[in-house]
Amino acid sequence: MGNVFRSASPPEPAPEPARGERAKAMPSPPKHQRPEEPDVKSGEAGADAASESSSGEEVEPARKVPFSLDELKEEVESLRNEPPQYVKRVGVLQVPNLICDKRGNLEAPKGEGPWRLTVTVAGGEPDPEAVQLASTVSDADRAAKICAEDEAKVESELLEARQTLEELSTASDEFATLPSVGTWLMPLHGKGDVDDTRALDEAACKVQELEVKLVELKAASTAAKDVAKHAHAAKEKVQTASAYNHSFAVGIQFDKYWPVKPPIVRFQGVFHHALVDDSGGMLLPFYRTLPKDPQKQVNTLRWTLAAIHHFLKDPLDSWGIARDAAPLRLISSMNSNEKMNQQRLDVISKYRKQVRHEELFQDPPCWRQEWFDPTFWEAYQRNTPEAWRAILEEHLTNEVFAFKIFTDEFCDFLVEEIFNFYASGLPARRPNSMNNYGIILNEIGLEPMIDELQRMLQPVGDLLFTGPGSMWDGHHCFIVRYREGEDLGLDMHTDDSDVTFNICLGLDFDGAGLQFCGLMGSANHRKHTHTYKHKKGTVVCHLGRKRHGADDISRGERLNLILWNHSSTYRNSDEYENPNYVQEEGPPDQVCVSYTHDRDYGNFKDYPKGKEQFKGRGWCPPKPFEYEGFKPDAEKEMLGG
Repeated sequence: MGNVFRSASPPEPAPEPARGERAKAMPSPPKHQRPEEPDVKSGEAGADAASESSSGEEVEPARKVPFSLDELKEEVESLRNEPPQYVKRVGVLQVPNLICDKRGNLEAPKGEGPWRLTVTVAGGEPDPEAVQLASTVSDADRAAKICAEDEAKVESELLEARQTLEELSTASDEFATLPSVGTWLMPLHGKGDVDDTRALDEAACKVQELEVKLVELKAASTAAKDVAKHAHAAKEKVQTASAYNHSFAVGIQFDKYWPVKPPIVRFQGVFHHALVDDSGGMLLPFYRTLPKDPQKQVNTLRWTLAAIHHFLKDPLDSWGIARDAAPLRLISSMNSNEKMNQQRLDVISKYRKQVRHEELFQDPPCWRQEWFDPTFWEAYQRNTPEAWRAILEEHLTNEVFAFKIFTDEFCDFLVEEIFNFYASGLPARRPNSMNNYGIILNEIGLEPMIDELQRMLQPVGDLLFTGPGSMWDGHHCFIVRYREGEDLGLDMHTDDSDVTFNICLGLDFDGAGLQFCGLMGSANHRKHTHTYKHKKGTVVCHLGRKRHGADDISRGERLNLILWNHSSTYRNSDEYENPNYVQEEGPPDQVCVSYTHDRDYGNFKDYPKGKEQFKGRGWCPPKPFEYEGFKPDAEKEMLGG
């Protein structure tokens, strides 16, 4: 969604004239004593001691409290030993092997830090008061409706009474024009028809009575609407808490200005929320309202985690925003994201009761040695570049690699679980915009296992693809299925992935080669470079921007596990944001054209039946980079359509 609030790093603490001597660091809580759990509502906002540079230039923050790595480690260990109820797992504090500087350059860290930590933080049950108030929504709506109907009825009666009074007043020769409605009428000459006077008198009294009654009803209606409004706000708070009453992996990054400067906080994995940026990062209001230790006036890890927990339960309250005062557009977006998150958690919860293999759903996750091919397990245990290189098959120099990862028995084991989910009848979203059949493993309860698998494969990414293969902190993992009557193959495309792992799980099939072309933006982007043949239990890995497509299966059925790895570090870089694009070297090879993406597909192939609507909607190649003699296949183009 387009965020209502600006996304950015935490505000920099205000500078001081000199760096001189530093104050004594805040001591960590004694290890034998359980630290008092922070109450985020009573803490003072982190913005009180932090401000941004008004000039926009990088300003070194004040070092009023010195950074101490030992004390940060002590905080982490204290948390690990005595976690609050909402903290489920605490990772290892470590320095990343690659960072993105403020100019967008990828480089190895220099000097102190930064330090990264992954913590699993859960939301919580909604407050009992909110639950109680939310339960009154129906009654409150009914009461507000009755008040509104009574108000409308009296308004109608008052209108009729005023019309009657006006008619009587006009017909009477003995009475002056009324100065205002609802005023006692007095005869001007003290004589006239007694009945007319009585009728006017009664009409005026009725107007007065209805005016008084309408004022009372308006007040009652306003009060009833307020009660209903608060009840609905409570209901939405309960829905929010329920939608995020789950454990989420959170990445926390500290730099050398900790604890003066707050850490960068980002949700990892699947997380549907309106108040984070597209990468799951917290927005500025989170940092501006981040509570500090009330005594030391510095950031602490426990206070930060308490604020994340509060955000999951009630994000607007954690930012100091009344829900009934928030913009409707924001509330609508929040409700939409909450619904998606709730639907996902509902499927996970329901399937958890009917899984076939409990071993795959353990928490914490545990991959067993016997599931892996022995050569992979040995390389994983040794974890040296030489050990990893020894198991790699290089199919295309520096671009496409493969290695045996799973045993055939484990492939069958996992396939059994996949078919068990199919048989459950639970809803499953399409894996992506191109595959129509398959399931997303992260949405059936296997996300923790895939998190661990990604961690095990991280050294391969570091070795083969520095940058896109570094510092993975997110993924999209899914099963694709090819068989007669469903998807037979897959059109040429690139992945929304930094590095892709594609593991064949079987079953029994012929055909379905994986065709590789060039890298997106390169001169040979649409030139054929390699044909790969899938083997059960073997993974092929490549950059996400490598154009590829699956040939139609000719017999049988094939299932593959696809792991799209994402690195927020790489995606913040200039290399990712502004990739190089050069002119194509010539017309594409026929095998490399895409009916989904290419502007000239029809010049080389007939559009598949049912795909004719893509004609004239392609984007590739972009206009400045067309090969010499390029002609689109449609007279009228809707680029990017």
